[in-house]
Amino acid sequence: MGWSTGTPSFLRPGSRNRCEKGWPRLKPEGSTDALVDLVDGCTSPSEAFWRTFELAVLEEYDFPRPVLELGCGDGAFTALLGIAVDEGVDLNPRAVERARALSQTYGAVHCIDIRAFPHNVEARFATIFANSVLEHIPEVETVLRVCQRLLKPSGRLIFTVPLVDMNRHLFIRAAWYAEFRRRQLQHHNLWSIDEWRNALDAAGFEGIEVVPYLPGFQCGYWDRIDFLGDLGVGRYRVATAVRRLGSLVLPKAGKLWVSRHVTTHIRRQLEATSDSETDMCAALLIATKT
Repeated sequence: MGWSTGTPSFLRPGSRNRCEKGWPRLKPEGSTDALVDLVDGCTSPSEAFWRTFELAVLEEYDFPRPVLELGCGDGAFTALLGIAVDEGVDLNPRAVERARALSQTYGAVHCIDIRAFPHNVEARFATIFANSVLEHIPEVETVLRVCQRLLKPSGRLIFTVPLVDMNRHLFIRAAWYAEFRRRQLQHHNLWSIDEWRNALDAAGFEGIEVVPYLPGFQCGYWDRIDFLGDLGVGRYRVATAVRRLGSLVLPKAGKLWVSRHVTTHIRRQLEATSDSETDMCAALLIATKT
């Protein structure tokens, strides 16, 4: 199986997150099946599929405390990742209330913009974590500077983002479609790795580590199953409507059948392989404050 330079560790032989056919093993001995949890907890199958790659790459790293999570949402993904977060911030009041209920994961959750964080907490955190958040923030450079201010010396900003390389692997390979999807997904900063490096350098970070993940052919599969579900405006999306309708109409046995069917289909795709070199369409970046 051929891979481009920078293959993430969970796709390499011998990795503890690698299964026999080369994809994230999400069910270690003695644990529950994280893929089932993702399918049950995510809005759509496409979201669950993408999250499997994020989970597998993030599980390889430690998150020294105290930890601040930027854009924590409802906290379900972070709870599944199994890290302790001292403080979380998000702009969605409903999501913040759900995250606050996860007392084993979050010490406190604030419904504020990180740029409004009090200046008297400078150099407070050892880790700032953001999972698929920074690509959605206009003028993200100011957020990076705030993160640098809030970190202790040698503290780390750990975040995942999709890369502009994904545009070469979308279902329709045309500039108009890539721009349509960028707007639909609200990607304000769909950047290359070099662009993220430059922004982090400008914010005062050093020692930047990059771990690319999500091969191009898997990104193409994700786009095929995500496109229709993402139609809509704001939180009023097709995938959300279908999920809510199913929860109201289907009996418990029907919901279980759907969950098992979707999980099986996703698992088969995760076990697919490609013999050609391919771009990686997302990356984990770790930037250190020196």
